[in-house]
Amino acid sequence: MNSPAANPGAPLLAIDGLEVHLRGRPAPLLGPLSFELHDGECLGLIGESGSGKSLTALSLLDLLPPGLSSRGAVRFDGTDAAFGSAALRLLRGRAIAWMPQDPLASLHPLRRVGDQLAESLRVLRKLSAEAARIEAEAIAASMGLPTPA
Repeated sequence: MNSPAANPGAPLLAIDGLEVHLRGRPAPLLGPLSFELHDGECLGLIGESGSGKSLTALSLLDLLPPGLSSRGAVRFDGTDAAFGSAALRLLRGRAIAWMPQDPLASLHPLRRVGDQLAESLRVLRKLSAEAARIEAEAIAASMGLPTPA
């Protein structure tokens, strides 16, 4: 794997020709869309409601709803990964993440935030339940929450 440090001019993330398709519809809902993101850069997707910001993020995370599919090429840190591939799913939550605009729509309102964080830590870092709970509390404490437990 080539890293940006080894290839100073290479992008950390490159998206080439992303298209999102709805099953049974010949024309794409989104795309083609291409962009590059270099190490140390931030990228903001802006646009009107319905312009494809969320579809772009969900495609990159392989989290599109049923009936939608992505096409195009992804290159992350020197590694090729097609949309919808296992290689791309391995990056989800580890190297690529999405911060949604509305956390109330993303967090389960009847579950404690710490429990949801611990669940993610168990899956992504393969921690035991106890180790995930301790790590979740440490993260909450590092954020300055008065009662992380």
